[in-house]
Amino acid sequence: MRRWKSKRGGEHPDKDEEIFPWSESVGYQLRDTYKAFAQIMKQELDRLDINFGGWPYLRILWREDGLTQRELTHRSGLMQPNTNAALKQLSKRGLIIQKVNPHDRRRINIYLTPQGRAIGQHLVPLALRVRERALAGIKRAEFLLLLDLLMRMKSNLGAGDPIEAGRETRLPKSRARTGVRPARASRKPRAGR
Repeated sequence: MRRWKSKRGGEHPDKDEEIFPWSESVGYQLRDTYKAFAQIMKQELDRLDINFGGWPYLRILWREDGLTQRELTHRSGLMQPNTNAALKQLSKRGLIIQKVNPHDRRRINIYLTPQGRAIGQHLVPLALRVRERALAGIKRAEFLLLLDLLMRMKSNLGAGDPIEAGRETRLPKSRARTGVRPARASRKPRAGR
């Protein structure tokens, strides 16, 4: 691969050469495929005045109503701020209600309203049709192989259960396990204060 020097001195591949083509980039292909699925679903959700961010939570609640916000966040694999924003939108739209748990007043359970349940009768078949369209011409064995390959790639990248992945990336808290003393913040006053 020929290299050329930029004005700032760094080396870059020749403009006519790529590191590797986008057609061989797994991440790019996965993102592009997801975008194709999402575009179709977003069009339908927009038509029903539902924010696309609410889709994963509706999907979960159609199967398992009455979950807490924490349980929804965990099942969706998304972050807590995403859950907060989506639930506010779904509540404002009248698709969910939040009720204090009668057995534990600290917990709030989230339920679909009749309107939220009714929308599922339209969107779930739509999602199944999109899936069938995407899988046209793909044999069942190929589909199962695709799922297996994707799961193995996630495993290779360490992207298993979000809770477990978070635990693996935390720094050790005690020096007994590592023999290394954790760094402490300096208590010296900064100059100019």
